[in-house]
Amino acid sequence: MVDTLRDNLRNSSAFSINFSSSDLKYYVNEEKTRSFCGFEVTLHGTVESVQKLVEKVDLALLDFKCDTYYPNPSYHISIAWCVGDISKDESKDTTLAYMKQLWKVIEDHNPHLFSFVVKNIVLKSGNKQFMFFLL
Repeated sequence: MVDTLRDNLRNSSAFSINFSSSDLKYYVNEEKTRSFCGFEVTLHGTVESVQKLVEKVDLALLDFKCDTYYPNPSYHISIAWCVGDISKDESKDTTLAYMKQLWKVIEDHNPHLFSFVVKNIVLKSGNKQFMFFLL
């Protein structure tokens, strides 16, 4: 798997991810056991860069008869999580609006925190970790 993934990612380029406080939203895992708060990656160009990497990872997973990534992904940067399904919480919309206001203040004073360059991909398998550097 590691060699296949390394081969698939060989000519992949590094890219920037930019996001803003308005991109904040809630996510719930498939099992509905955990909820996440994260910034959705929506900027044209960035989504395509992430999608290209996911497709290359999916090819490696298929070679080993493993499940691929979600069919309709929502690429995001998680910043917090909790146990349970927040989608059933009556105050979730109010809480999200309040969190967006807080993150807007942070963004206004520290815009550099809302952008970074993806330079590598990390594969964790058991207690081993493999890093693949992008061009």
